Formats: sequence, C-alpha cells, structure tokens
Amino acid sequence: MRHILLTVFLLGLALPAFSQFYNGSQLTFGKNRVQHREFLWQYMKFDQYSIYFYEGGRNLADYTARVTPQIIEEMEDKLDFVIQQDITIVVYKTQSEFRQSNVGLQVDEDHNIGGRTMLQSNKLFIFYEGDYEKFLTNLRRGIAEIAVTQLMLGSNWRESIRNSTLVNVPEWYLEGIVSYLCNEWTPETESIVRDGILSDRFRKFNRLTGLEARFAGQYMWRYIAEVYGPSVIPNILYMARMSRSVDSGFQFVLGTSLKSLSQEFITYFQEKYRVQSAGKHEVPWESLPIKTKKKHWVSQFKVSQDERYAVYTTNILGQYRVFLYDIERGKRKRIHKAEHKLERIADRSYPVIAWHPSSQAFSYIVERRGQLLMYNYELDKGKKTRRELFGLEKVIDMQYAKDGRRMVFSGVRNGQSDIYLYYAVGNRQEQLTNDVYDDLNPRFVNNDKGIIFSSNRPDDTLRTRVPFEYFPVQKDIFLYDLETKSKILTRITNTPKVNEIMPAQLDSSRYTFLASKGDRLYQRMTAVRDSAIAAIDTTIHYRYFSRIEPLPRHPHNTIEYEVNARTGKYTQLMFRDGRYQFYIGDRDRELQAIEEMLSKRPDAKEKDKQEMVIDPSSIPPISAVSSPVPPVTRKLDIYNYQFITDDEEEIVFEKKVIDVTETKKDDKATKLRDGRRKAVDLPTPRNYNLNFSIQEVTTQLNQTNITEFYQPLTGPDNIFPGFSPLLQVATTDLFEDYRVVGGFRTSFNLRNTDIMLSFQNYKKRLDKEIFFFRNSNRLLGTFTAFDIETYFVGTRLSYPINDVLRIEGTLTYRNDRFSALSTDLFQLENPSFFEHQLGVKPAVVFDNTLPMGLNLRRGWRFKIWGEYYQNIAEFQNAILNFNESFNFPENGDFLLLGGDFRFYQRIHRNIIWANRLAGSTSIGSRRVVYYLGGVDNWLFRRVDNSLEVPTGQGFAFQSLAAPMRGFWINARNGNSFAVLNSEIRFPVFSYFSGSPLKSDFLETFQIVGFGDIGSAWTGPHPYSEQNVFNQQDITTGGGNITVIIKNNREPVIWSYGMGVRARLLGYFVRLDYAWGVDDGVVQPGVFHFSINLDF
Repeated sequence: MRHILLTVFLLGLALPAFSQFYNGSQLTFGKNRVQHREFLWQYMKFDQYSIYFYEGGRNLADYTARVTPQIIEEMEDKLDFVIQQDITIVVYKTQSEFRQSNVGLQVDEDHNIGGRTMLQSNKLFIFYEGDYEKFLTNLRRGIAEIAVTQLMLGSNWRESIRNSTLVNVPEWYLEGIVSYLCNEWTPETESIVRDGILSDRFRKFNRLTGLEARFAGQYMWRYIAEVYGPSVIPNILYMARMSRSVDSGFQFVLGTSLKSLSQEFITYFQEKYRVQSAGKHEVPWESLPIKTKKKHWVSQFKVSQDERYAVYTTNILGQYRVFLYDIERGKRKRIHKAEHKLERIADRSYPVIAWHPSSQAFSYIVERRGQLLMYNYELDKGKKTRRELFGLEKVIDMQYAKDGRRMVFSGVRNGQSDIYLYYAVGNRQEQLTNDVYDDLNPRFVNNDKGIIFSSNRPDDTLRTRVPFEYFPVQKDIFLYDLETKSKILTRITNTPKVNEIMPAQLDSSRYTFLASKGDRLYQRMTAVRDSAIAAIDTTIHYRYFSRIEPLPRHPHNTIEYEVNARTGKYTQLMFRDGRYQFYIGDRDRELQAIEEMLSKRPDAKEKDKQEMVIDPSSIPPISAVSSPVPPVTRKLDIYNYQFITDDEEEIVFEKKVIDVTETKKDDKATKLRDGRRKAVDLPTPRNYNLNFSIQEVTTQLNQTNITEFYQPLTGPDNIFPGFSPLLQVATTDLFEDYRVVGGFRTSFNLRNTDIMLSFQNYKKRLDKEIFFFRNSNRLLGTFTAFDIETYFVGTRLSYPINDVLRIEGTLTYRNDRFSALSTDLFQLENPSFFEHQLGVKPAVVFDNTLPMGLNLRRGWRFKIWGEYYQNIAEFQNAILNFNESFNFPENGDFLLLGGDFRFYQRIHRNIIWANRLAGSTSIGSRRVVYYLGGVDNWLFRRVDNSLEVPTGQGFAFQSLAAPMRGFWINARNGNSFAVLNSEIRFPVFSYFSGSPLKSDFLETFQIVGFGDIGSAWTGPHPYSEQNVFNQQDITTGGGNITVIIKNNREPVIWSYGMGVRARLLGYFVRLDYAWGVDDGVVQPGVFHFSINLDF
C-alpha cells in the first residue's frame, strides 16, 4: 500500500511548469515585439542626463544633448520641483525602429493585481519623424512626464511603492498635465478639441478615452493656468500627492471640486471659441459625402487630375486602410489594409499617397518588416503591384511629375530629412539636399523645372557638411531650381516667428501655403513673387520679394491642403461635427469671395493704410507659361509680417520697426523653438554596457504556487494551497531586452516553499527563456508523511509571427526526490526515491485584445497547446530491451491537449460582453482529473464530496475546471472537460457619470450578469457509456459479485446569476451569487467570494 501511495505522490508531481489549467482559468496570453535588425548602442554622459543612440543617429543625439538642459530647467521652473535622478534618453531614428524595441512589453496582466508595483524609471524613448518640431515636442513631453511622475509618486523606489498603492491618477490627469507642460499642439489637436467643446461632447468628461481624454485634460490644465495662474499648478499636484486624492488637490488649492471644474473649463473655452469664430465665414467649397467612422484618423486626402476619383487613408490604433472614392458614383473601395489594432503610439505617417498624372493610377508607400514598399494601383485593372525602395529609412511626402516617370520625395536617411528625385525607371533616387535641416512637403512647380518645399534652414544656401549647431524648428518656404541645380535656393518667405508648411503653386508667379504662429490655427496664404528697382548705376539692379495675400478664413482648421496646379482646384481636409470632412475648392470662386468679403468692410482701407484691389479677370489661366503680376494687392514684406490672430477682424501688416524700449523676456520654450540655446560641450561617445535595474516588485497574499505545477491527486479538498505570502522581483536592462525574475513563496508553517528564477532574452526576433524552480512540500497522510523536493529546469523558445501571434516550444527536465518521514519504524525503513522526466510542449498564442479599463477589454485571444512527457527510466528500459519492433513505453508517458478561446465584444461605450470556451483532455498511463465547479481563488470554498473520483482511470494529477458558478467544487469530474462562460460586465458608475469620479472603488465597480455551462467526463464524450458518471459499481458477496447501476442523469450542468466586482485595497474583489441547474433542477443559490481578474 505504501508503494502505491508513494508512486501516486511521485507521479502526481511529475508535470513541469508552464502547463495549462493548473490554476483554473488562469492562462498567460500577451502581445509580441518583432525585431528586424540589431542595434549597436553608444551613449554620451552628462551631469543631469545620458543620451543613447545607435549608428546613423549621432546628429539626433547631438541635437538632443543641446536642447535637453534648457527643457529640464523649463519643466523644473513650471513645476517648482527639482528632478532628483539623472534622465536616460534613448533616441531612435524612426518610429518603425522604435516599435521593434521591447520597451513596455508585458506578457499579460497578472490575475491577482494586489501588491503589484511597477517602479517608475527616469528613462524616455523618442524617435525622429522627419520633423524636428515634432521631435522637440516629444522630448519635452518625455521630460515633463518624468518630472510629474516624480512629483506625484516620489523620486526613489520606497516612495514609489508607498504612493503607487495609495494614489490613483486618472489617465486624463497625468496625460493632460504632461501635454500642457510640453505645449503639445497640432492642427488636428486644436480641431478635435474645438469641435468637442463647441458640440458639448467634452462635457461628459469621464466618458472620454484615449487621445480625447488627453486633449480634454490638457485644456483643463490650460484653463487653470489662464484663470488661476500657472503658479497654482505645482501646488495642486503636491496636495494631490499629500492627500492621496486627485480631487482633494483641486479642493485645497482652488476651492472647487473636480466635478465643477470639469464643467467650468468647457464653458470658458466655448465662449472663447465663439468669439474667435464670429468674424469668420463659410467659404464656397464643395463637400464630398465621404463617411468616416468616429475616432478614425484620416490623412492623405488626394484627388485625381481629372477630379473623378479621390483617395485617402484612415488609421485606428495603428491599423491603417487605403480607400478609393468614386466622386461621380459616390462609392468607395478599400484598396489596402495592414497592421493590427494595438494600444501603442500609432504611426500615422503611413501610407504616403500620390496620384499619377494620367488619373488612372496612384502610388502609395508603406512600411512592412523594416522595408519600404511602394504599391502602384491601376484603376482600370483593379490590381496593385509593389516594389521595394532602397537607400531610405522613411518617406514623408511625395508627388509625381507631369511626365509620370519622376517623383519628388521628402525622405529620411541617417536621422535627417532631405529632398530626393525618384526615377521610376531603374528604381533609383537622386539626392538634392543633404544637410541636417528638415525638408518637407516638396511639390513640382514651373512645369516641373523647380521644387518648392518647406524647411527650417536658416539661409538659402545648400551645404553638404553642415555643422550640427542650433537652428529653429519653424519653417519657411524655399524654391529649388531643377534646371540649374544651383546651391542657392530662392527664399519665398522669411518669418522666424511663423511656421509655414504645405506649399504649392497656383500659377507662374503665385504660391500658396499654410501658416501658423504659436498655437493658432493654420491659415491659408498666398505669396506673389515680384521685383522692384533696388539701385541704378551702369545697369539697373532689381531686388526680388514676395507679396503675401491671405485667403478667406474658415471657422474650422485646415488639417491638410493640396493644390492641383493644372485645374486650379484644391482639396482641404477638416475636422468638424466629430468627423473628418472632405472639401474641394476653386481658385476663381475663392478670389470672388475675397472681393465680396472686402466690399462689406468699408473701413479696410483706413485700418490697413492701403486698399486691396483684386480683379479676378486679370488673373491669368493656369496653363499660361508666363503671366503678368496681378494688380495692386496689400503688400507684405516677407521679412516682417504679423500673423493673423483668430480674434482680429482684419489683417494688419507692419513694416520693420526698431524698438528702443525694453523688450519682454522670452520664455524658455520660445528660445528652444527659435534656436537660441545654451552652449553644451559634447563628450566622446562610449559603448553601452549591459546594466540592470528593478522594474517590478510584487508582495501579496495568494493561493497560487509560483511553480505552477499540476497538483498530485490528493482529492478536491486540497485543490487550493491556501493563503501564503509571496515576494517577487523583476529586473530589466535599459532597453528591456533582458529580464530576470526571482520569486519566493512560503507557507505560514514554513514547510511548503517555492523558489523560482527566470532569465528572458527578447533582444532578437526569436525570444528565449531559461527557468528554474524548486518546490518543497510536506504531505501528511493518515498513516504516512512525506517530504517532496522538486528541481525543475527548462528552456522556452518563442517565435513571433507578428505583434499578436506567436509560436512557442518548451523543453523541460525535472528531478523529484521523495523522502518518507521517520514517524515510526515502518517509515524509517522506507528509502528515498528519485524520478527524472523529460517533456516538450508546443503552443500557439494569439492576442489582439485592447484594454478599456480594469477587467474590461475587447477583441480576441486564444491559446492552443499540446504536451508530452516521458519518464527517463522507463524510456531507458525500452531502449535496453530493444528488438526489431521498438515501441515507446506504455508506462510513464503523459499526453495532454487543450485550448482556451476568449472573445470580448463592446456593447456600448465600456459595457463589455465577455465569452470564453475552454477544454482539455489527458491521455496516457497517467492522467489529470478535472474538478468542475466553483471559481478561481475561492476564499471560502465548498467541496462536493458526494461524487467520488473514479478508480481504474489512471488518475495521478488534479486540476480545477472553472468557473462554474452556482456549484461547489467537484460537481462533475473526469479526464476531459469543456466549459462555456458568458457574462456582461457593466461598470455602472463610470458609465453614467459624466464627470471624473473621486473614488477608485467607484471607478472600477462593475455589475456582472453571467451564465455558465459545462461538463467533465471520462470516455469520448459526456453521454458515452464509458463515462463513469452515468454508472455506479457496487461490489458485494465478498467481492465476487459486482452490480453495475446505470443512470440517466444529465452530465451537463449549467448556471446563471449576477455579481459585483471592484478594486479594494489594491485587490480586485469579486462577489457572485448563482443558481445551478443540475439534471433540470434549479439548485439553491451559492455565494462565491474570490480575488481574480477576467473569468
């Protein structure tokens, strides 16, 4: 008997870690990162910060080094707080290369979130998008976030652990203050905020998510700064930290509640926007009835030369689509779709689109697996072809020449954007500019004899080796001569305070572009090239200048602007009424609108000191090669014009004025954008050496073995090990390519302990992991007592197919030592036993779910796996007894197949319908018995002992098949199980509340209605005669007679009920009440009190 019991215990522990369903429904899913190249890192060390970069990124690193000190000083002044620790800045050349990094990658959220603390680090990661203005904004945002995080949570790990468990900072709060501090602004940001405020959509503040929540938070902090003064902001943050409450910070400092404040700032900006829009007029543009979904970002709106078709792209959470729209028929067709929806920084710079001059084809460039691919789509054939572009890291913008054989690119190489001439024949590029300055929005002009573009270069001279010194981020308009290829550019504008982008040609002497100053809306302007006599000696000397004309203003902001120089038509993309709007305008009609607008302003001449006279008939046709300069217009010196503010009724132009009075001191942000910075000595770069820091600390009470083994067959009463303390620490290197995790768990009697150590390597595409576990248990029976020590090592390889799908393979070795305790003479004679096992497990994991809050997500995820384990001793005996017909040994083997599929559907806003279908079966000489019933981590569990574990089935292990609410544990059992769970998760307070909630308990509170159905059985299926549940064996007559009683009880059970969930003291607590239905009879209700996420 003792040998049988010994064997059961040994075999019961002979399953390695990372098996499935060892703890009910708790499985590991998670996203992936796909690496296409390896980076060789260097760094430069400064007093307050360090900058890391790789080959080709030295210019970006130098720029970062020069601007960082002033940004740090600026943020410290704004927050009245000194950043305590050195900042680590990691610079990537492109966003696609940044997406290959493992920064922020987590396999999955823990099932027990209590006591889990992510330590705040002082490192930030930025990437270059071809525009130093965006690069500077991202750098300012990263430093601002570090400063705010330190102010809120503390500057060392002790303060971080203490405050992170007590201060719950909403997304809009942190993201909003960071965006305000870094002055993050784009035309789309202003358009979305303006539209959301004027439409009252932002009044329901608590219902905003993602970027809308960030924008709303940014403008709330902006309201506080404008009304109460910027000096109160540090006090609000500090009081929120000290009081452990976001709402208390506003109450103590401003004397108003968060609910009132969230409404006051909406009213404030509504009045402001209405005043600004009062002097603007609707322009006679044709609107295309293209319908787009809300929260989809739209870009690259282009119309064909014959105005028959339009093409545009949409982007939602990084997944982009290319659409072709038939203007005459009013129908659209999807041409391309790629990427997955993921909760990360979306790359909206792709695809880049350009129409072929024939109007029968268009090209678009995308990036895939580190490659630049150009697709050509032919409308008549409905097919697309592709080719790879070499020598460039990124293409920002492009346009076809009239011959259709050349294109102009704004491309990125080695961390700098330049102008390239691309030849379709030969698939090659010719680089026209080669310097550190940004060269964007190139367009062919003057019958393809020149290229106009926007650039932040300080002068008009092209140089190949420009020292990387300071330069502004505001852009002017320049013209490159393709015929002479002169190194001297023609400067169209020279405005240090104004940003001008998206230039295009209207006719031979007139150009148009968008201009903006500070955070004001972009306005369309035109520049007319003209000349005047500068001096007369032996010859007449002319000076050339541009006269600037404003185009009619519109209440909504122009996001994109594209001109068709042949037809005089232009396209505009705007955001209004919660969606993107597509417009087509006509130059002649717009000039007429200008004349009508001026005729209604008789005081224009007095105010402007000159008269604007525009005669549309005098403007030459587009096709004319040369045309006379239009008659009198309002003159504007390109070296000094005052930008139009939104609240001005007229445009005021000024000549140069020498100011002899004391000038106002510029703030640090203005100096950064104007290129005025402190001198910084750059040290010699050094090679990066691997170093680790603590990333995560977990201290909690739980009921889970960190070794994650299947339990030995000891009965359903022992399915949970009971509460025990756990300490786990995770460390990572700077780039989070390597991760070391160590953990320790012990019982209160100090007899049952777990030790684990894991090393994970994510540096290359093939992810690798080595793990070690040690488990010691003391098992006390009625007549025997045993100590079992298990040493377990293994390696896991994971190959990501893409960001949401991966293939895994695990190889393991296990050593078990079994010792009988000397409780009596009989036990003293028992020797110790050892067992060795090898195992292999392949698995497929898919996860494209998107988080929507705690225990709220949407999307699909599943895991399919198989496991096989073999006792080495049994296999060795089979080899030693080898004959002509070798067979694998029948004893000591184990095979298991399983799957878990989960689907989360959003019903409305944050109401989620969650579904799960799971099942598993075990075959071989040793099997797992699944106990169906109850829930994971059931604190006050109840067990149904009326159903015995079948004998003669080879059961050696046990596991919980859950959830099956409304039943006790062991309502059904067998070597196979299947369960279907479905529930509606309704976060009631956050759903109905339009204002931010003060309590984290209310924010995470959910009401859940659910239903479960499932069965556990032996045999091929639940209704099989081999299912021992359907029969009862009674032995009598001294063991000579066995009576078999077959019953017709329903093997499938189901239940229904409701419950509540919320986060309490850091733990996600669940209380369910359910009624089970067994054999058609509704059972008495059962309470389930548990601590667990998901199902």
